[in-house]
Amino acid sequence: MGIIGVIQAIMALVAVAGGVAAIATGGEHGAGAAGGAGIVLVLLALVNIALKVMLYLSYGKLAKDFGDNADGKALGNIKLAALFDLINVGIGLISILLLPLAIVLSIIALVVSIVAYIFYLMGFSALKNSSTFPGAAGASTVFVAYILILVGAVLGIIPVLNIIGGIAGLVGLIMLLVGWAKIKNAPLPEAA
Repeated sequence: MGIIGVIQAIMALVAVAGGVAAIATGGEHGAGAAGGAGIVLVLLALVNIALKVMLYLSYGKLAKDFGDNADGKALGNIKLAALFDLINVGIGLISILLLPLAIVLSIIALVVSIVAYIFYLMGFSALKNSSTFPGAAGASTVFVAYILILVGAVLGIIPVLNIIGGIAGLVGLIMLLVGWAKIKNAPLPEAA
């Protein structure tokens, strides 16, 4: 499970780098924005897509390893969430490349992102309440982290509350990394 934590950390760094690039361009994006900044955004999106593919494949392997039991089904929900997350990043890349469609694509990306979060929350909720999943405590932390990140994103839209949203998102990111470390370090059940 260690690869997933590494992937999550790298994705967080990519997101931060994307934010820095957006700040550098004054919030503009697109291939021609502020010289090479548009190219930087495209490259960051491509790296993010590669990482999301790795994450999706890792969740798929975990779901397969746990089989058809409740934990395997919960991991299947998380794998599906990762697929929606991948689609969301792909839509983001297209919106960078096709600036005139950015508003429409942003609305589609929002819907896909909400669906992804629903599946993440369903999956981690099941795992945190599992008596057989070895990293249930970590899954509980990841569950709370996703809620904080979601709350941070919503508050980030509201001008007066955007600083609180940023803090909630940062705390959520830290909790996400801590939760994955707990899952990674959880003792595996003994073979029967």
